[in-house]
Amino acid sequence: MELQAIVMAAGRGNHMTDLTNSIPKPLLPVGNKPMIYYPVSMLEKAGFQEVIIITLNSIKSSIEHTMKDFKISVTVCGISDDSDFDTVDSLRYVKDLVKSDMLIISCDVITQLPLHRLVDAHRLYDSSVTMLLSPSRPAGEAGPGMKVKKKGQHDQREFIGLCPTEQCYHRVLFLFNEADLEEDSLTVRQSLLCDFPRIQVRDELKDAHVYIVKRWIVDYIAHNTSRSSFRSELLPYIVQKQFDRHHKVEPGSLEKSPESVVGVHDTNLNVKDIFTFIKQDEETNIIRDLTLSSHTRADNPISCFAFIYEDGPLVNANNIASYVEANRLVSKAEYVFPSEQSLIHPSSKLHEKSQAGSDSMIGERTSVDEQSIIKRSVIGKDCQIGSSVRISNCILMDRVKVGNGCNLQGSVIADRAIIEEKCEIADSLIGSNKVVTSSSKLNRESIVESSTMMEFD
Repeated sequence: MELQAIVMAAGRGNHMTDLTNSIPKPLLPVGNKPMIYYPVSMLEKAGFQEVIIITLNSIKSSIEHTMKDFKISVTVCGISDDSDFDTVDSLRYVKDLVKSDMLIISCDVITQLPLHRLVDAHRLYDSSVTMLLSPSRPAGEAGPGMKVKKKGQHDQREFIGLCPTEQCYHRVLFLFNEADLEEDSLTVRQSLLCDFPRIQVRDELKDAHVYIVKRWIVDYIAHNTSRSSFRSELLPYIVQKQFDRHHKVEPGSLEKSPESVVGVHDTNLNVKDIFTFIKQDEETNIIRDLTLSSHTRADNPISCFAFIYEDGPLVNANNIASYVEANRLVSKAEYVFPSEQSLIHPSSKLHEKSQAGSDSMIGERTSVDEQSIIKRSVIGKDCQIGSSVRISNCILMDRVKVGNGCNLQGSVIADRAIIEEKCEIADSLIGSNKVVTSSSKLNRESIVESSTMMEFD
């Protein structure tokens, strides 16, 4: 593989802090494996020989331990826990390790996407940035412990302008967030309409946080430190620059008088324009001639393309609702595990008079007493499930204790929580180390540090 793989695992899980307060986001269990297992596994299966993981110093050793069973060579780069790094900041931090074009993926991506389909777009069109899009998850019920949105409330939409190609990939023409629109009107430059008279405007697609990025873009962001966010700052800028006129610069002209060269510098004369970082040599030109880069303007080598993955599920487990969805996804035996591998760990103890459905997972050293039934649920390691317990559509993290006669439905029970006997809990979130006293009845409640109901996000 000619690409370098980079996994972004320094996020703090700001939309799921009731879970990440006790377990760092990359290590949150999804199907009894750390979340970061899934993107790294996908990279390994795609043929990558090595991967760079960017994470926080405090969990660097834990990430390295998690990676020990992979055959892929892993370099874990730690950043200060006090830093406020976004994706672009992280790329600057590892710029000396980046030697080629990059495949950048978030640690919360869980999918069966064949990565070569995204790589094909990058190769076919010599794309500067290739992004992965997928249909947004249909609005359903709120996740455990979350308030249902009031009528009329909705997430801000993102409008993506696309031009399909004959190869089933899409040229990305613009990106607009609903919050940035003036008077609820979408304004498109006339010159863009002249070049692309038929533009698809989509508002039901989500950015999957998987990108292929040219190496020269790292040189640009290393020089220009004004942007931190890849998604909200750098990517829209690059999309826009596709349609700017590129004034070629003769070698040595920047050293003589950079301010006199039109189009070479941004508004700040100390910041080189993005075009000055594009690699142009004989080898690059030969490769470019072999691609379908005719879709780009002759005077502008920058291009952005997208691949829309609609053939299977894709989850970004970046909030509690999507975290639940991710666990349900990987609990399907055919999704992640070989058919001969049991979803019930051999070291667990399931009483002969108890039942666990084929759509459930039970982790190491977990015990389940008699007359208990587990359906469509993921049970973590070292849990103790009492007798006559009913668990349906739930996630129980490690070392959870559930007393006799409990009925749990549609809930997330964080690590080390204790549910005493005869409790009835539905659609609720129980935080780490919390105790639910005997015979409690909870319905769509959140028992966490804040002791408040969470908004659906």
